[in-house]
Amino acid sequence: MTTDTLLPPACASRAIDDKALDQLFRAARSHNGWLERPVPEALLRQAVDLAKMGPTSVNTLPMRVVFVKSAQAKARLKPALAPGNIEKTMTAPVTAIVGYDLGFPDLLPKLFPHVNARAWFAGNEALIVDTARRNGSLQGAYFILALRAIGLDVGPISGFDPAKVDAAFFADTEVRTHFLLNIGYGDMTKLFPRSPRLAFEEIARFEMISSFGAEKQNRTHSRRLERDDGHRNEDGINGNRMTNNSRTYVLTGSASGIGRSTKELLESQGRRVIGVDLRNADVIADLGTPAGRNRI
Repeated sequence: MTTDTLLPPACASRAIDDKALDQLFRAARSHNGWLERPVPEALLRQAVDLAKMGPTSVNTLPMRVVFVKSAQAKARLKPALAPGNIEKTMTAPVTAIVGYDLGFPDLLPKLFPHVNARAWFAGNEALIVDTARRNGSLQGAYFILALRAIGLDVGPISGFDPAKVDAAFFADTEVRTHFLLNIGYGDMTKLFPRSPRLAFEEIARFEMISSFGAEKQNRTHSRRLERDDGHRNEDGINGNRMTNNSRTYVLTGSASGIGRSTKELLESQGRRVIGVDLRNADVIADLGTPAGRNRI
């Protein structure tokens, strides 16, 4: 297969070849039917070990997976499935229940040991849920690509009752079901024609910033980060770097999520923080625009 995106020579030397791109993306399909061919446990372990290497916020790694293989386990899963998903799931060699763990902050001392990241989430249920779902989604996508990379086919499913799956497989835990993923060797004869995809212009755009504008932005940030003792912050425009109590911190994205939690944590330590965001901040500015950058 071919691609509409051509890489320059400098990038092409690092790119995987067309065969690999086809296997991961262009020729890969979401399968509804399966060959009667078992999936070795070693491959499933390999896929998880690959998926865990993808990036997540402060290395939260909230994805949790239960592999459902036996007839008894499939029988527990069946009542939660929408009617149209029963046959494809019952006949799949393996069904992965992909969940996210709301208890991930307890593992942050191990996973992100250089700062007290667990404190950012303490008592903030909304932030925990938002972080777990977002990063669990990222890891679920990595997992799909990992399974394809080692030669397996997948069929993601969202037509099911998550509460029933939680009750059957995650009772008395903080794990919540995100989606189901049938895994095996797909039966190509049972595929539908591939659905259309959006064009690049319908998906993405470029925001262009001149080099002069970038230099002005850097100088402005540096000036704002000068301290009362007359010394300039050697961290330049990186206002998120934590140093000592005499410094002022300029924190972008301060109105929500980890940005808000970081601002609250710094302020609780007696530090001066200037929050920048699109709303609910000390400085209201869209840093994607020249006018917004000039406000900093």
